[in-house]
Amino acid sequence: MVPQALLRPPRVRPAARPPSRQSGGRREYNIAVLGKTLDLLEALAEAGRLNLADLSRRTEVNRTSAYRILATLATRGYIARDAGQRVYLPGPRLLAISAAFLSGLGLIQVAGPAMEALSVELGETVNLGVLNGYRVLYLNMVEGHQSLRMAARVGSHDALHCTALGKALLAFTSSEDLQNLLASCAWEQRTRRTCKNADALRRDLVQVRRQGFAVDDEENERGVCCIGVPIRDGQGRPIAALSVSGPTVRLPRSAWPRIARRLNLAAQAIERRMGGGVRIKGRQSPPRPLPRQAGSRPG
Repeated sequence: MVPQALLRPPRVRPAARPPSRQSGGRREYNIAVLGKTLDLLEALAEAGRLNLADLSRRTEVNRTSAYRILATLATRGYIARDAGQRVYLPGPRLLAISAAFLSGLGLIQVAGPAMEALSVELGETVNLGVLNGYRVLYLNMVEGHQSLRMAARVGSHDALHCTALGKALLAFTSSEDLQNLLASCAWEQRTRRTCKNADALRRDLVQVRRQGFAVDDEENERGVCCIGVPIRDGQGRPIAALSVSGPTVRLPRSAWPRIARRLNLAAQAIERRMGGGVRIKGRQSPPRPLPRQAGSRPG
């Protein structure tokens, strides 16, 4: 005879609940592997490109776990891996999600008509960017009608020290945030005209504040010029920047003041449509300097 104890179904232990905590009357769950995944994505989004060792160090996720998480993210298209340089960078799926979020902020829609009108008037590409971590993020762009056009990619990032968008943002940010941003700059030399250090850039920013517009005179790419101005909130703080880019042959030095005036008028129109300024959700400037890192270079 089989003992009755063996005929009873085994007692199933209830699944362990993830650690949770109360917040504002709601229970919040903390799923460890998801937290690590988000830490890795946030570090990569802020830096632009990092190798495995740097990602592990910044996020305090051990290299084995980080490698497995990154491999999964790469398979799903949220990150990409540059095998030649052995670095990871944001993938198309992540950029698509970012673009979807940014489109809901209102700034893109508000700035659209002014950008369209400016592009039609000048015939050149008009760009809209914001400070994202330690780089400039392209929110929107309207391509010019010229056969040879200068255009980056919406959702891509670029350096602050050698772009008109970046310098327009830096020139009017607070001194503390400016110090942190300059301390974290990699000073990548894109061309022989690129700013080489903080002292040179600070002198350039003084000129930007004096004249009211920033210039990238073949500093980011040979043969390309860009003029940029800030878009500010009600307190005068830069929340975005607007620029016009094109070949140097079509944007000679003599045309800079005229283009800058048109840009400033467009920026003021955008500010008025936003009711004296809008604050984009999320941190606009970093709280502390990061180790130096190389930036990406879209168009």
